[in-house]
Order: sequence, then C-alpha cells, then structure tokens
Amino acid sequence: MRATLLSSHPRLRAMLCVIAATGSTVLSTMLNGALTIALPSIAKDVGLSVQEAQWPLTSLSLVNGALLLVFGGLADTFGRRPSFLIGVAWQMIVSLLTIFVTSGQQLIVASAAMGVGVALISPACVGMLGASIPEGNFKNNAFAALGGGQPVGYVIGLLLGGVFATKWRAIYYFIIGFSALFFALAIAVLPADDEMLITGRTVPLEGHTDGTLRGQSDANSTDNLTGGTRPTWRQSLATFDYMGAILVTSGLILLTFSLADAELAPRAWATPYIPSLLSISVVILCSFVAWERRLERLYLALAASDPSSNSPCRRPILPPSVLLAPKFGPMLLYIFGAWMTFNCLSFFSTLFLQEIQLTAPLETSVRFLPLVLVGLILNVAAGWLVSRVSTFILIICGDLMVMAAALIFSLMSPQWSYWRGMFWVMVLQVGPDLAFPSAQLLAVQSVGPRQASIAGSVFNTTTRLATSFGLAITSSIAAGVTRRASSTKSPEAALLEGYRAAGWACFAASAYALVVAVIWLRKVGIVGVRDPPRASEDKKREQGEASEHPSESRQTRARPPTDATERRGDATSKVSAASTPWRSSSPTGSDEAVEMQVLGQTSRPSRSAEV
Repeated sequence: MRATLLSSHPRLRAMLCVIAATGSTVLSTMLNGALTIALPSIAKDVGLSVQEAQWPLTSLSLVNGALLLVFGGLADTFGRRPSFLIGVAWQMIVSLLTIFVTSGQQLIVASAAMGVGVALISPACVGMLGASIPEGNFKNNAFAALGGGQPVGYVIGLLLGGVFATKWRAIYYFIIGFSALFFALAIAVLPADDEMLITGRTVPLEGHTDGTLRGQSDANSTDNLTGGTRPTWRQSLATFDYMGAILVTSGLILLTFSLADAELAPRAWATPYIPSLLSISVVILCSFVAWERRLERLYLALAASDPSSNSPCRRPILPPSVLLAPKFGPMLLYIFGAWMTFNCLSFFSTLFLQEIQLTAPLETSVRFLPLVLVGLILNVAAGWLVSRVSTFILIICGDLMVMAAALIFSLMSPQWSYWRGMFWVMVLQVGPDLAFPSAQLLAVQSVGPRQASIAGSVFNTTTRLATSFGLAITSSIAAGVTRRASSTKSPEAALLEGYRAAGWACFAASAYALVVAVIWLRKVGIVGVRDPPRASEDKKREQGEASEHPSESRQTRARPPTDATERRGDATSKVSAASTPWRSSSPTGSDEAVEMQVLGQTSRPSRSAEV
C-alpha cells in the first residue's frame, strides 16, 4: 500500500514527509515552551515545592539529552522509519497518561518518559531528510523547515502555557491530537532507509554515500564496512554496541543532572554530591570514548582482513571517525557556544519580563512573538541562501546578531520600553537560526548518509548539553552576583545585577563561538546544492540546435541504416542516450539527473563525449 501511495506525485510525498518530521519537532519544543511559562501554576496544582518546580522540565531535558546518541545509533542500525513511528506513538501515549497524573512525582516521571519519545524522533528526522532526499533546493528547504520548527514550537508553547496556565492538561490534549495526525501521515509517506524521495528509486546502500565530505574519501570510515547491505534485525541485535550505550547514557545522565541540580542543591556547587557526580560523569564519558576507539579499530581490522566476512563484530555506536570528519568537530564547538547564548537569553528574558518588569505570563508570551516571526524569516532565508552563500558568512552574521542581543540585554534598564530594549533582544537572539540549516547539512555531509542519524543525534546532544551547561553556569553567576549585591542594594536591584551578569556571560559565549568560526570554519564554503537543469531545458536546447540545421536533421531521420554495422551503431547510440540523464527528454529525465548528482556525477558530459 505504502509503495504505491502518492507514487504519481513524488514531490508531494516528499513535502508531506517534511511536514511530518517538522511537525513532530514542533510538538517536542512546544512542550518545553509551555512548561517554561506554566510550571508555577502546574507546581501548585500537583503539590511541587518551589525548589522542585523545575524538575518536570529538567527531567524531560535530562532523559532526552542522555538518550539522543543511543537512539541515533539505533535509528541507523534498525531503521529511521520505525524509530520515528515508535517515537511519535510513545509521545502520544505518554501525553495521554500525563493527563491523569495527580502528584508532582507522577508528573516528573511522566516528563522523563516524554523525553524518551523526543530522543527517538529527533535523530530519525535528521537521518531521513539527510539520506532520503537528493541534494538540491528541496533538501536545503527541508532542513530550513526542520530548523524553523524548533523556535516556532517553543513560542507556540509559550503562548499555550500563558493561555492554559491554570488548565495545563489542555496542553497535552493538543500534543495527543497532533501526534495522532503526524503518526497517520508518517505511516503513509515516510520512506524506507534505502528509498530516495522525489526520484522514487531504491538506491543501493553502497552507492548512496558521499564520503566524509562531498568530494572527499571515507576509506577509513565505518560507513563502508557493511558491504552495501543492511543486516537483519537478528544480526543487528547480536552486534549492537550495548556497552557503549550503557556508558554514554549513564555518563550523560550524571553530567546533565549535576549541571541542572547545581543551583537547586542546598549549598549549590559546594554540595558534596555535585562535584562527585560531575567527576564520575567525566570518567564514564572518557571510558566511553576509549571503548569506541577500541571497537572501531577491531571493526576496521576485520573489514580490512576479510571484507566479505559475515562474522559478527560489534559496530561502535559513535565511531570516533565521525567526530574527526572534516569541519564536523569545529562546527559542534561553534554550535555549543551559539546555542548556549540563544537558550540562556530566552530563559533570562522570561525572568526579566516577569520578575523585573512584573509582566503577566500571557503578556510575556505575546512579547515573545517577534522571536518566532524573525526565526521563521531567518530559516526561510537560510534555506534559499544555503546553496548561494558561504556557510562561514551565514555563521558570522548569525553569531553577530546573538552577540548584539546579549549586549543589549546586559545594558538594558527596567525603565526602558519594550520597543526600545526587549524587542531588539527578541529579534536578534535568533541569529543562530541563520546558520542552522547549513550546520545540519554539513553534519550529514561530513559523515555520509549511512550515519546521518548519528550525526543528527550528536548535533542535538551538543545543543542539549550547551543548554544544560549554559543554564547551570549563568544561573550560578546570576545567583552569586545577586547574593553579593543584596547586602547593599534592594532585592529588585540585586536581582537585576544578577541578570545582567548572566547577560555578560552569554556575550562571552557568543564571542567564543565567533572565535571558533574565524579560526576553524573560515574555509567552509557553500554546503547546499542547487537543482540540476531540467530535462525540458535540454530538450529545448536540442530543438534549437536542430532548427539551425534542418536539412541535416531531416536527412539523418530519413536515411535508413544500410547495413548491420550501422544498425548496431544506432542501437548503441540509443543505449548511450538512455544512460545519459542530462540528454533524456522523457518525463523522468530530471529525476535521473537528481539521482546522478546524488551519486556524485554532478558534471555535464562534454559534447565530444556524447558523440
């Protein structure tokens, strides 16, 4: 049924696939935004104390960040389509159960369970769009839509949280309804892992890779070690990297927990269990890196000694070669600083409006609307610019915008009107969205389509860690400055001093991202690919050439072949023309050209070669 559905409209099917992926991303970030605004009311309703009020949101982020890498590896191993469907179904079921919670502890557990579904969806979305859509304008716009879904979902959540703060269960009804819609849509249109959207063809796995970076070889990557065939589920279960999954999950859980709980602990960072858990998490994560390096060496050694061997060998869940891919590591360092600034500014902007300027929750949500509008504009513009403008220029422009937002926030006075101060913070802080599609495309191109989901999970894990680390550091700075200032200033003035100090920390983080970009990313050029010329254009060109020499063309068509040799030559020329998509005038000519570009044959054949 799925193989024939919308087969006559491949571009429509691809658009619906992007809608399903982007819509599920919107739902995930929408819940974060709604909890950010509605948590005070929710905490009172379910009996959470002031100190425990942040734990529903913290538990969601904690579990999501800890499982992204594992679920990215699972998506690449067992399939992105089933991972996505399970994630959306899980999100729908957990939302239904959350409606019936009656205590704060139940809500915290339900929020942690929701993080499992979000961790399943995110890497599967990036993997599907990266591996199943051919290079071209459509892919550029697809990643722009995926990036735009995050700020849109967050601000929609802010609005819902302000409207339904006292009736917060209505938020989960929204999630259930739209999850059911996207689940049904995904069943109908999502491609298999070896299926290309738009072209409608099944691409052999061994041919569907573009190396570590377009035009570069990935001979030393584990991306080429499967011989072009996907293993069965039984083989995948037998060779899955369980030890790596346990190490990275436990390490990230402890790291994220220690960072998130640092300010909630009785003595903050001086509480004994905070530095202890932080040290243990670092040791576990270093052990994970050592284990993955050992596993990758064994895997590569087996493939080099006997490439056709079917002997079971565990494949690393995160091959170190992925992190060493050209420009991938520096891009992650840039993403860490830029997204830390963006998320921390969003958090402290909410506090500034509500605690300093005493703005009501619903009005606070309305004042965030410029953020979502500018975010949409930037993502649409980025989808068009990604194939026309250097990624380095997009990165610099986006980082300068968020740096200006941090500077304005640090200097802003409570007496300033919204349009003089906070409006420009909202407009400028979404600057990193200008580089988001380029960064994700570069991540997928760096590791190859076979590892697109793990690239997406590493990308999203970096943003999660940047948020956790940034909020922990900036909250500590704000609290420390507020405590010192409270002895000489009023509580409101001391709180303002703390928020300004957090703003300067955000400014420093954006400056760090700018330095990383200038040093290591200045040679990154255009990562997007434009669509190749349509077959209809080539047909018009042929007709124009034929009209210049009509007599020669008529003679060629009128004169029949005179001998067997000429007949064979005519047949050979027909085969050659059929195998050259650039010369095809059939309705599928443009699709073949797209597939030709995906396989790396982007140059037009010379006229002498055609002859």
